[in-house]
Amino acid sequence: MLGNFLVDLGFIAYWAITLAGVIPDEYLFKDYDNPILSAWNWSFLPLDLAISATGLAALRRAKRGLSWRDLALVSLVLTFCSGLMAVSFWTLHGDSCGSRARLCLRDRALAAA
Repeated sequence: MLGNFLVDLGFIAYWAITLAGVIPDEYLFKDYDNPILSAWNWSFLPLDLAISATGLAALRRAKRGLSWRDLALVSLVLTFCSGLMAVSFWTLHGDSCGSRARLCLRDRALAAA
């Protein structure tokens, strides 16, 4: 369950960091300044917040011994949809890192080695 908690907090943290504008330029996704891509990225905000809300609610209900599986399933399905949309888009767009957060340190480290 810790992994689920971290994923849900990760979505919230990503949006807080994005809103604050503190992601270094070298980690921004390809064409970050393009208004269409920016709108596409921000279109994930409601979905990601719904993922976190249902996931955290499921964890809270599980901790209290209440029914939690339906909320967890909703969170899981939304997470899958969000991820599939992002991976599909970035594959079609040709961005080698293929993630909105640009967490490609491993690829960059390998390329520099």
